Amino acid sequence: MHNKNEISNIGDAYAWIKSKYYSFIWDLKVIKNRTLRYLDDCKKIKKIWYAPIQVSYLEDACNFYASHIRDIEKQLNDKDDTIESILNDFIDYKGDAENLDERTATRSVYANHCGYIQEDGDKDEGYYNFIEKCPSKFLTDSEADDLFDVEHDRYVTYDPIAEMDLRDNALYALSQLKKRGLYEEKKY
Repeated sequence: MHNKNEISNIGDAYAWIKSKYYSFIWDLKVIKNRTLRYLDDCKKIKKIWYAPIQVSYLEDACNFYASHIRDIEKQLNDKDDTIESILNDFIDYKGDAENLDERTATRSVYANHCGYIQEDGDKDEGYYNFIEKCPSKFLTDSEADDLFDVEHDRYVTYDPIAEMDLRDNALYALSQLKKRGLYEEKKY
């Protein structure tokens, strides 16, 4: 029996060592996972220290976008001024070439520019573009009444939120940041 007890003692010792080994391996895995989680949290906390730099980059990007928008608006205004200048030159040319008075030449040029055929008299999109772009002193009484109706309808049914475009939304967001002191416009 002594032999049997030694074997069972060795088996018990082996089982005990095996359980301690797996327990030790499990503890190592837990420590490793906790350490990795801690290091990951440290990386996230480290990112917080870079927040002022990130906000500075965001401010710079906003300033660059705002400057870009201003440049594009200047180009659009220049384009509109150029079109208006070309129309005025064409009115002068048409008045001289066809011996038309200023009113008839202006109405003819603006009608062509807006795609409105005066002879048809249809009140389509071209007509409404025409009455909005043509100077009011050259409109007939019925056209002036239609223009008044269009402008009055716009005034009564105007919804500033629905009429906002992306630029207006960006300007509103920047104004909110300025109000909270998180954004200062820089001149570049």
